[in-house]
Amino acid sequence: MKSIHRRLNFRKWIWHIPVLMIILCGCRGSLSLNPVPVSGTWVSGIPFVINHVDLEVSHDNRIYETDHFLVFSDASSDAVKMDFAEKAERALKEVMLIFQIADAADLGIVDQGTKITVYTHKEYERGQLAFPYGYILNGQDSEYYASWPAVMKPRYYRQMKHETVHVVQFLLGVLPNHNEPENEPDRWFNEGLAETVSGGFFIPVTSRYELEQWKHGNGHINPVSVHRWEDLPISKYDVGEYYPVFGLAFRYLIDKKGLGKSMRDVRAMFSDLADRTTHFEVAFEKHMGIRLADYESSFFDRMAAYLE
Repeated sequence: MKSIHRRLNFRKWIWHIPVLMIILCGCRGSLSLNPVPVSGTWVSGIPFVINHVDLEVSHDNRIYETDHFLVFSDASSDAVKMDFAEKAERALKEVMLIFQIADAADLGIVDQGTKITVYTHKEYERGQLAFPYGYILNGQDSEYYASWPAVMKPRYYRQMKHETVHVVQFLLGVLPNHNEPENEPDRWFNEGLAETVSGGFFIPVTSRYELEQWKHGNGHINPVSVHRWEDLPISKYDVGEYYPVFGLAFRYLIDKKGLGKSMRDVRAMFSDLADRTTHFEVAFEKHMGIRLADYESSFFDRMAAYLE
């Protein structure tokens, strides 16, 4: 869900039955290990590398290749890998539709060497990670997934779709820029975008009461002030506390009852950021029609009116 390791904090976010909120499209959450057939074949001899840190991760060397993905694992069964592949392909298709991307070739996916590399791990927790150009998730056959509250398990697909949004963003040229972080989107924007497009892995904030409850909990700060992870006053393992309000902050931007912008505007903003010289603050004002500082300072007043 973010481009660094993260654990989920269910204790703080299971405070009501999930609102199956669908902002942009339907999200199915099948847990079946009888996968819908996709065009795939078994291959081997390909390394799994976390690109931006050049870290090679060991795997079982039984890789399931589909039209747009290479599915790796440490120990998951063939059925789990195939189910993971089906979900990954479906998530990519839905995210491309939302971003109005007609063909995977427009994202640079043209052969085996350019396919998205994904990893479902079973035996040990590696954390969860999105990177250029792929992601790692706890597998549905892992002990970690088994420990999830039953109410969250149907949302696994949304988690995959959330990570897919990050990867599509990277494929559009908006990459992590550790040397000049001001040239990449703020953390609240990245995660809010992914939560909104995915339908929300975390239970979304949908009322003023819920926002007030969140605002007064655990020393929470204005979500739009979270430009970098270092801005958070909490442990990196608790960042899930902020995802519902990150989603709210982004949702407002593209809702007709909010600023009324669109995913077309987001794509245009990404085009500006892809040149790696335009600051996010500048691109945000140009395409969202509001200064970033003004959005931050007026955030809670705007949300109070929006959620009324």
